[in-house]
Amino acid sequence: KDYHEAAKKLFTVAYLYETAPENLPASITTKSRPAVVAFKDGGYFEYDETKDGNLSVWMQTERWPAFPLVNYGNLYDIGLCCNKLLVLAILDIAERRKTTTSIGKFSSLVERVAKENHDKLKTNYQFGWLDGNEIANGVILGVVPIPGILIFNVTSYQYYLCEDAPDQITKDSLLLW
Repeated sequence: KDYHEAAKKLFTVAYLYETAPENLPASITTKSRPAVVAFKDGGYFEYDETKDGNLSVWMQTERWPAFPLVNYGNLYDIGLCCNKLLVLAILDIAERRKTTTSIGKFSSLVERVAKENHDKLKTNYQFGWLDGNEIANGVILGVVPIPGILIFNVTSYQYYLCEDAPDQITKDSLLLW
């Protein structure tokens, strides 16, 4: 019943399916049946009422990948859906996948932190990346370098800039920040 109520609210913004357990691959195991499972980032996450609380909020939280492209069209939707702070990496789309460039290395680091720490950070933070610094510049009313990173509160327009140079940021320093 809770799933159907949440699904009614989310059907226009998320892909939701219901299936019999025998239709799932054998590699998908759940702690209980029935189960609600989010498939994303090459894996799956099972809803646990005692740990995750409200199912509708959990579905909103899990609807975004760990490191999505954030743009003018989805910025507020991502930030407001669960009242999270956005951790935004400022990148260049053409350089992002080039693992030997400073932008590529920085993108890989932030994405790795987002995915590896999903369970620990998902309640308060949503990671994402911007193609260019136009949105970030509008937030701070200044210039954010590429690559760069900031934390942004969509509801209050508060932001936090990391004082470390992007090439000096490590997994541990990013988590600490």
